[in-house]
Order: sequence, then C-alpha cells, then structure tokens
Amino acid sequence: MNDEKKKIRPEKEAIEGTVRDEVSEASFIFLVNYSGLSVDELKELRDQLGGCNARFRVVQNWCITRVADGFGWSEIQAVIDGPTGVVLGNGDITGAAKAVDKFMSDRERDGALGGMMGDRYLAATDVLALAKMPTKQVLQASLVGTLAAPMTGVVGVLNQKLASLLYVLKAIQDKKS
Repeated sequence: MNDEKKKIRPEKEAIEGTVRDEVSEASFIFLVNYSGLSVDELKELRDQLGGCNARFRVVQNWCITRVADGFGWSEIQAVIDGPTGVVLGNGDITGAAKAVDKFMSDRERDGALGGMMGDRYLAATDVLALAKMPTKQVLQASLVGTLAAPMTGVVGVLNQKLASLLYVLKAIQDKKS
C-alpha cells in the first residue's frame, strides 16, 4: 500500500492550506458541532467571539482531519463528527470558552467537542473548565488587589506614625507658647 497522501484537487489543497495557516497562527482552537444552528445564530456567535480576539469558521470534516493529521493531533480527530466548526483565537482563551459555552447552553446544546491549546489536547471537560474560570482581566485585577493590599497597609502605618509625630510636635509647640 502506498503511504503517500491521496491526491486532492487544487481547490481543496488551497482550502486546506488556508485552514492550516489559520490554525498555525492561533494559540487555541475549539471544535463545535453547529448542526441545527441558523446563519443568524452563527453570526451572533461570531460577534460574541470577536470581543475575545477569536473567530468561528465552518470547516469541512475532511479538511480539519487533514490539518489535524498534519500537526500530529490524533486526539482531536476522534471528536470530529457531524457538522464541525472551528473556533480559532489568539486572545483570552477563557473568554472564548465562556462565549462558546454560553452561546451553546442558551440553545440547549453541548459546548465545545474538544480543542487544542498549543500542543496540548483539551477534552470537552477541559474547555468547560476554562469557561468556568474567571477571565484574564478578573484574574489580573485580583492579582493587583492582592499586591496592593500590603502596600496600602504600609501607607496607613506610615501615615499614622507621621500623624503621631505631628501631634507630638504640636504638643511641644503648645507647651512652649
């Protein structure tokens, strides 16, 4: 049996090349079954993902299978079933996971089927766990608050010591007058 890839039409090679480029530039991807969703609903999903620096793309199964095979992502090939769309992004992965999860749960559908973050496979449960995490901005604000709390305490102590010194100096001045 010949191990070479099956010859495909030039148009399909171009589509595969475009998808491969988009996937290679993305820091994460999720696979989503979009069966039963209308064009307007998919536009709404695309709009929600735009705020997370992510996008939704409908990709034929043969294409995403070949791209996944090219990257050595055997795990992702197992979840490709039915009409599959790809969420690609470089922004906040938790924001994109939240957007997909909320969008799909509002329509009483399963969320992401799985995905990849760099070279790490994400099962559907991993994507759901990402959706439950706080967003990047919330985590950053929490970190800043945690770092600022001790500094606020130091400033308060220094202000009290300065105020005490001023009271002593004021008492000395009053005593001398």
